[in-house]
Amino acid sequence: MKYDTVIVGAGHNGLVAAITLAKNGLKVAVIESRERAGGMADTNVWNGIRYPRSSYVLGLFPKELQDYLGVSFPTLERDRNGTFVTEEGNVIRFFKDRERRHREFTRLGQTNYPKLEEKILRLKNFMMKNGLTFTTNPPSKEKFREKLEDSGLEVFMEPTRRVLSEYLDEEFHPYFAYRFMLGEPAYLMAYFFSLEWKMVRGGTGTVGEVLSRRARELGVDFMFSTKVQRVNYDEMVRSVSTTSGEIETDSVIMTGSPVLLEGMAGIKMERPPVPGWRRYTVFTSEIKVDRLPEPVREEVCTLFTLPVGEVTIPSMCDDLGGNVITVMGDPDSAVDYLGIDEEKILHIDEMNPGKAEREYNLPSGDLNHLPMRCPYLFQRPTPSGYRTAIKGLYVGGSGAYPGGQITGIPGYNSAMTLLKDRR
Repeated sequence: MKYDTVIVGAGHNGLVAAITLAKNGLKVAVIESRERAGGMADTNVWNGIRYPRSSYVLGLFPKELQDYLGVSFPTLERDRNGTFVTEEGNVIRFFKDRERRHREFTRLGQTNYPKLEEKILRLKNFMMKNGLTFTTNPPSKEKFREKLEDSGLEVFMEPTRRVLSEYLDEEFHPYFAYRFMLGEPAYLMAYFFSLEWKMVRGGTGTVGEVLSRRARELGVDFMFSTKVQRVNYDEMVRSVSTTSGEIETDSVIMTGSPVLLEGMAGIKMERPPVPGWRRYTVFTSEIKVDRLPEPVREEVCTLFTLPVGEVTIPSMCDDLGGNVITVMGDPDSAVDYLGIDEEKILHIDEMNPGKAEREYNLPSGDLNHLPMRCPYLFQRPTPSGYRTAIKGLYVGGSGAYPGGQITGIPGYNSAMTLLKDRR
């Protein structure tokens, strides 16, 4: 069968691209090397217990995009985005309610926080309304800076540390920026900022389930446990060769790592350095609520930014079949902080760059496909954006603009670029 478009990769961006194209009348096939959809928005099972393995919260997928796609994700609603405990032991409850949230900061002397939040939200709103979020032509760094200067938001091209220090004491910086971000443009801090962080019922694998179900409703075909070995082209794309045979098509969107295009299509892509992240899932025979520290005990169903790392306890608010704790940081320190007895630990599952490369076909194991820092921020993966040098071959994964996390934006933008080129 001939398809109008083949999507390589059934991660959330691949699924978004497939839905977008199918909604516009194209016949689409999604080819995935793993046995199920979702990519690293994944829910795994250990000993009958379900757990979010490689990502654990949702907060950057625009409501406007969900509405366009015709999907809604079942999230676990709470009164806050998260709880932040500083190295000094101060607690910020990041309430969804604006006034309560601002009072948390002013209570601890951070009276300039509302100004910082207003600036971040103004940037995000400006990007949404001025073609910097949904776009078929990603901006260069120079064009991005020019747009911000025209709107009085050029401060977001300054280093994150400098901007945060203007509004907050250093003690409170870790909630807004990982250490690697402090020397990068403050735009990156704004990119990761959300007032809608929440856990997904059933784990983030539910995101892939919802999107793949919608894609099937629109007539998208799926081929699982199948690898794309080569994109065949002369002056333009003609077909793809897979482990299950050849598929005729005149357009392909690569939503896996763009680094894989070197082997598939001969497009040279620099392999990113191996990052240093580690994620752990701790399974325990019990979690005693009365032994949890007060900042955790008062609202267990949220994202905790703690001195020991980022922690969630999804099993406290979702029936996963057992007790589950996720940790981005040191698991031993996290377990000790939560008051979990060592003998109650049943198993610890570690996810790291090496495993991500092997299990998710992700070169260097970078969760964002390419680093979220300069020069990659505005060259994802190249200055040409979603188009490649080969006519009909596009990139639309987390390695494309604007970047990683569960947003769906690169998938949508790449699909709209393809549709624009077909007109």
